[in-house]
Amino acid sequence: MNLFVFYLLCGLTLAYCFEPRVDPLVLLEQGLVRGLRSSDGSYSSFLGIPYGVVDPDNPFGSAKEHPGFGKSIYNAYYGLTKCPQSVIYEPSSGRSRDEVLDCLRLNIYSPSVASTQNPLPVLVWIHDQEKLYDKIIAESGSPQTVGTFVEGDVAAALKLSKHLGFITDNNEEALKFLAKTSHELVSAAAVELHLNLRPCKEKSFSGISNFVESDPFSLSNENKVRNTPVLIGQTTNQHVGLTNVYGNDYFKRDPFYDKIVNNFNLDEKQLKDAVRIVRNFYIGDEPVSRLVESELEKFDTDFDSNHPIQRLITSLFNENASPIYEYEFSYTDHTMERQASNSEELKYLFNMLSDRVRMSPENHVIVDRITTMWANFIKYGDPTPDTNDLLPVKWMPVTEDTRPYLVIDSELELKSRINKERMAFWDLFFLKYGDKNKYYRQCDI
Repeated sequence: MNLFVFYLLCGLTLAYCFEPRVDPLVLLEQGLVRGLRSSDGSYSSFLGIPYGVVDPDNPFGSAKEHPGFGKSIYNAYYGLTKCPQSVIYEPSSGRSRDEVLDCLRLNIYSPSVASTQNPLPVLVWIHDQEKLYDKIIAESGSPQTVGTFVEGDVAAALKLSKHLGFITDNNEEALKFLAKTSHELVSAAAVELHLNLRPCKEKSFSGISNFVESDPFSLSNENKVRNTPVLIGQTTNQHVGLTNVYGNDYFKRDPFYDKIVNNFNLDEKQLKDAVRIVRNFYIGDEPVSRLVESELEKFDTDFDSNHPIQRLITSLFNENASPIYEYEFSYTDHTMERQASNSEELKYLFNMLSDRVRMSPENHVIVDRITTMWANFIKYGDPTPDTNDLLPVKWMPVTEDTRPYLVIDSELELKSRINKERMAFWDLFFLKYGDKNKYYRQCDI
């Protein structure tokens, strides 16, 4: 019976059943690479193409050039390889299954209509920041976002090696030991020691090329930024569920004190005054508790994300980036009783494995809208070059005197000055204390 059904289906769709599948083959500098053609033939994918080799003897140093594939064809079929992450590995979770030290890989997707005669814009996606070579899309973050930069920990290698049983006061010996230790153990040790291993401004050394040469308040470069189109934005509530972010003891602490003391160099009186001003603005005389969780979420989101984004927009505008489009992603699936949280827009842009969008008619409209606007920006530098039924609102860019932003929700709506009262408060706060921010100075690393 099963055989009969197969022959019957093939008889109905004879051409499809016996049409040979021809996967794309391209020639790169490294050699020949074979990809996969999509089931509908609209694009080809080339997954996990190596673009460099991590030196196993010095994984903390510069990568080596990939030697190429020789006479072999590289089958670019697998795209889930990850670099080691700072998480505690639990075998049952499978979180580290795809984590390897030699992780320098690219996943490339090419529309079938693209060719040397019909070149198309290229989108390069980097998690947490999106960078196009002649345009920029920054989603839910900026270099000034709290936690992006930290003070350098020059003893990190010594702490890690000691925690793993190798005690030394020589940094080179510690690094050699860590290079030979499994990345799962090193990553777990970093978590257990609560090491905050993030970027900071590097010292200059003769013959050494630095990766980060500026503090987060002066990362941009006017010569590079000038006339660069920018699309930048955030979600309605970046930090929904504070205990999910900070743990169950969040409401037992003073989050206002923690934020200010960790990010500003203030004397005792300045610190006391600053904490009082911020606390009064958000919760008045109420104690920190779940009863004011909504206000605390606003504070946390404003301090960590919202105001850093506004400061970045001001910096980009002053350095003549143009045009600059700002958005707020507010949409959530109607089945969820919460506001849009950090990176909510990503699952409407990409087919996420861990957080798939339910393809209801309402969700489908959001997918069509956001992908069309992002594609328009990539192609034309304007997310809404024309208005139509799908995009009925013209998205206007930031000017010297106006700060319009597009609310992306069930309906599109153009508003002005996002969270204007709260952002004005932080403008005044930074006028008073901004030069005391810890990351204005160079890190000792």
